[in-house]
Amino acid sequence: MALYRAKSDGRDSYRFFELDMDAKMQIRRTMEIDLRRALTYGEFEVYYQPLITIETETISGFEALLRCHRPERGMVPR
Repeated sequence: MALYRAKSDGRDSYRFFELDMDAKMQIRRTMEIDLRRALTYGEFEVYYQPLITIETETISGFEALLRCHRPERGMVPR
């Protein structure tokens, strides 16, 4: 994890492993597992949000938003 952070910081850099790196990775891994489970159990929902042109106050299109409903977390906006 420290290696990837050093690589993202650019050349000639180094990073030491820090506990927060592991905590962030655990959160990311949990989210990944939850999303895979949500896909399996059909827990995704699509919401359509209108795009409105301010000048004419008319709907010019729609944006599709994918939401995941997790029983223990509620609505997850990713």
